[in-house]
Amino acid sequence: MNQYFRFAKNYKKAFLLAPLLVIVDVFCEIVQPVLMSKIVDTGIQHKDIPYIIQVGGLMVGLSLLAIAANVGNIWYSSQGSVGLVTELRKGSFSKIQEFSFANIDRFNSASLTTRLTNDVNVLQQVVMMALRLLIRGPLMLIFAVVIALRIAPGLGLIIAIAIPVLSTCIFFLLRKGIPYFIQMQGKLHNLNGAVQENLINVRVIKSFVREGFEKKKFAVSNESLMDISIKASSIVALTCLRCNW
Repeated sequence: MNQYFRFAKNYKKAFLLAPLLVIVDVFCEIVQPVLMSKIVDTGIQHKDIPYIIQVGGLMVGLSLLAIAANVGNIWYSSQGSVGLVTELRKGSFSKIQEFSFANIDRFNSASLTTRLTNDVNVLQQVVMMALRLLIRGPLMLIFAVVIALRIAPGLGLIIAIAIPVLSTCIFFLLRKGIPYFIQMQGKLHNLNGAVQENLINVRVIKSFVREGFEKKKFAVSNESLMDISIKASSIVALTCLRCNW
């Protein structure tokens, strides 16, 4: 990770503010059910209209603060992640220009193209989602469990069983899905190689009337990538389904 941090030095503000805004957003969302319970238990039960208006106004204010924090988090997480991969792509391209002949023989152009395009885009999505969800998820879990136990202590046993079961299911799904994503990168590399070969040798292909062969070759690489992408996406969908459940 130290190799990546040096590319983020110009975006320290974004990487600092994005998690702080997540904390503000989570706090505002978690407090809402508590305030609602106060309105029901105290305001409605005692028919205290001023109290209901006061707590309701506080809920509205916290909602607006949560919206502002969420928008700010989206802005800074996007700025930080895009800035990081921009610098990384620039550094990677500069490094490629310094390659020795041995490096050029080891890394072909299709592989380098994949690294400079798809790989850094994947890293951008990882960093962006980490700044948005990596802190939000654990905080929501901790605060939700604390509030649930405070409101209904009997839920403790259900939570104690549900969390390990869901965590185990997600662990096995991710363990099964990661190899698919690794294979997907290899398939994408092959597809880029086929496209590059066709573009470079397009005159030769036309001269020898090899369009049909090249179309079949591309279709094989394309369908292979599609099949492995569907398998990987299915694992992600199952993981999201488990999380929502």
